[in-house]
Amino acid sequence: MKSLTQDVSLEANEYRDSLSFKAGSIVVDMHQAKRNMAHVALYSNLTIDDWTGLYSEPVTNFPDFHDFDAVSVNTPGAFAGDMLVDVDASPEVASSVSGEGSAAIIANTTVQAILAVNALLDAGTPVGLILEGEYAGDYVVSSDSLADVANRFVIEATKTDAVPPAKIIKSGVKVYVPGALPEYSSDETGREYGVKNYRNLLNNSLAWDRFALEKHMGFALAASADEADIIVGNGALSEDEAAKVAQGKPYVGYGSVAVSSIRDAGLEVDCSLDDGDKPTKSGDFDALANVKFESDSIVTVAYAKRGDSLFYGHGGAMMTKAPDAAARLLPITNDPFVEGFMTADHVEKYKGSLQAIDCTFEGWNAVLFANSLTNKAYQLHEYRYLAAAIYSRILEGDFAL
Repeated sequence: MKSLTQDVSLEANEYRDSLSFKAGSIVVDMHQAKRNMAHVALYSNLTIDDWTGLYSEPVTNFPDFHDFDAVSVNTPGAFAGDMLVDVDASPEVASSVSGEGSAAIIANTTVQAILAVNALLDAGTPVGLILEGEYAGDYVVSSDSLADVANRFVIEATKTDAVPPAKIIKSGVKVYVPGALPEYSSDETGREYGVKNYRNLLNNSLAWDRFALEKHMGFALAASADEADIIVGNGALSEDEAAKVAQGKPYVGYGSVAVSSIRDAGLEVDCSLDDGDKPTKSGDFDALANVKFESDSIVTVAYAKRGDSLFYGHGGAMMTKAPDAAARLLPITNDPFVEGFMTADHVEKYKGSLQAIDCTFEGWNAVLFANSLTNKAYQLHEYRYLAAAIYSRILEGDFAL
């Protein structure tokens, strides 16, 4: 790979519009033996609608999943040798802080913002979730508390003396991830055997949830639902855990297994993976599609106000029943997929399908998503939905400096 040493502008031609690149942009030369790896990682792919089953997810699309731009340039000699240098280490990126004032708005645009917020909360620093106006979905802190996280993480912040309306995010929160298997296997008499916790070493969905929440986003994990402030994950709830959610314990669940647990706990909700007469296994289908933002929701506003409508669905599931009182979030548009691997029948079902609901009524305090938000700890683009759903369940009083 190479890096640009100067800004470069390319005139429009018959194949594309004009393009501009800043110094420091990365250039990947396709005249090399491993160019196919770059193709797989960087290019948007196509929709295949005669797929009957997958070994693994074919949607990769690093730019959309990891929030960076990639542009194909087919102009010979567009980048002269004297404007390129070899890249032998990850580029250094710094936070962007602008303005003056006693308050600082942290833009909710990347996973780094979530890490910064959780670091501040761990330190006991008040953080507000902005509920309305220009900065809805972003975070507000005192300017004095910004310096440390701005140096540790790569964030975008704006200082101001006008503090927007916000609610305090509860600090010291612990998240419980359900779905762990018993430490040992048992025979028909109940006698335990095997290597301690061996089965959980192979419990991939549990591991992805824990890794994404703790390592990627900085949430503190609890060992049990009793110790936790909120239950979050794609795993099945035990009878006791489901009862706690039915009694109002905050919950964010995603995937058909999690939604089924809430259905069995008494909420009139369902999530389907059916493809005609053939029930599909989770993982058979996936799609990178666009959603509509029909509800005013703190869970979705950070994406909605920036026009970021991409949404990844691993499994191809959809909400097929939702309570009338639930806020309906993230319906898939009828537009062609950015990428997709489904049968033609399932594509038509998936278009227009409901992907998430907010159930804050009659004692329920839950947000449910039809598909995974942490698949293989890879889909970083959806993490801000997950973090916003968690924070929205643990808000306290009004934020003030």
